[in-house]
Amino acid sequence: MAWKLSDEAIKLAQETQAKYGVPASVTLGQFITESGAGTSNLFKLSNNGFGIIGSYNGQKVWYNDRYWRKYPSLAASFDDHGRLLSSGKYAEATKGAKTVDEYLDAILPIYAPSSDGNSGYPALLRAVIRDNNLTQYDTGVYSGSGGSASVSSASTSGVSGSASETGTDIL
Repeated sequence: MAWKLSDEAIKLAQETQAKYGVPASVTLGQFITESGAGTSNLFKLSNNGFGIIGSYNGQKVWYNDRYWRKYPSLAASFDDHGRLLSSGKYAEATKGAKTVDEYLDAILPIYAPSSDGNSGYPALLRAVIRDNNLTQYDTGVYSGSGGSASVSSASTSGVSGSASETGTDIL
């Protein structure tokens, strides 16, 4: 299936990379995988591009038997994702990661543990990043493509990451 990545999404991913150190390719890959690049029903209800459970500044939406964070904007969703992946268990796990693959090796056991039924998620996320050359957005400044970039994905429907953490900071 083909998806469209907006210039705004690419810019936001690069901004969160600069602010939090999360590779833009990982952010964009998760945005595609988790929300169909902003086309999922959950995203339409909540601006939640990453399937983050809980509430955001007290805002949440009930969907598929649980509460999900509801964001006022796409920018807030991207910023919160970057903040989350640069703190706690994620920050500790990614110390010393020098490549996108090393970064993914560090976060995926936390983000999408196989024990939670996510055995296909790591391969899917890596394929989305690879097949769409998302690492091209990890360096330099993105100048825009005039609206959107076309991307493709094998299948992203029904895939949602999770983590074994407490509180509202759960992907």
